[in-house]
Amino acid sequence: MSRAAFIGVGVGLLLLLTPGLHILTGLFSPLVAGIVGGMQLKASWRVPISHVAGMAVIITCALTLAAVAMVVIVVAIVAAIGGEPPQLGPRHLPIFAMGIAVYSFGFAFLGGLIGSSFRK
Repeated sequence: MSRAAFIGVGVGLLLLLTPGLHILTGLFSPLVAGIVGGMQLKASWRVPISHVAGMAVIITCALTLAAVAMVVIVVAIVAAIGGEPPQLGPRHLPIFAMGIAVYSFGFAFLGGLIGSSFRK
């Protein structure tokens, strides 16, 4: 399960960090990561939901940390340049992280179910 999750994390981060396409691929990176990770799960007639959920949790943690890090970096760059800083402060980061985590887990779990159903 962990091997499948880390393969999915790699694909998700690659899609999240792809310059130029990040707006489109970043939105669907948890789904694609879940599909790729689900296809790597141990072949059986029925993959347990707990395996898919565990894989989705690992993907969610990695993608949430990457997204929060990118927001912090962008806010720091805008503040350093001297532009109008966004109204994001430290109190907003947990709310942002929870939103990203819920979104990522939902799509990673759905992708894991789809990917594991492709596996024969």
